[in-house]
Amino acid sequence: STTTTTKGTITRIASKPYQPDGSSKPSSRTYTTRKESYPKAQLSKHGIVGDYNHYRTIALDNTLDRAVSILTEDVLDICKNSGYGEIQDGDLGENLCLDGFRYDSFQIGSRCCIGRDGIILEITEPIVACANLCKLQFINRESSSPKERIQKCTEFIDFLNQKDGL
Repeated sequence: STTTTTKGTITRIASKPYQPDGSSKPSSRTYTTRKESYPKAQLSKHGIVGDYNHYRTIALDNTLDRAVSILTEDVLDICKNSGYGEIQDGDLGENLCLDGFRYDSFQIGSRCCIGRDGIILEITEPIVACANLCKLQFINRESSSPKERIQKCTEFIDFLNQKDGL
């Protein structure tokens, strides 16, 4: 493993706590991938304290390999400049948004140093866009027909999966 020497800046910290009303489950009508911003957070080897990720918790049995979801500012810019101008911070379910790194600078096994405290995070796997992103309001508009929603969802997921880390 190598540590990236570029010092990144955390521009956004986000999490979404577990909701006992069931809205934390993707099958819920009110589920969203969106995570709200917080001015600070506690980080452990299990991720952002208080953050709940249903897939990682249930399907992957709390694996540590997906403890923190990282998004770089350039990915949001790419989305906004590629026809997804309505995308907002937090929509992709990221825990940390970073400036000072390009998305393609992250390689499996590499480490990056972020924040004032020099936190080192190891990249264990690329982010792969999931179908739950289709629940975002700008993809799943009530005014669209089911066929249009499926088409918009497929296009968005294909767009995000066109390059590793995008």
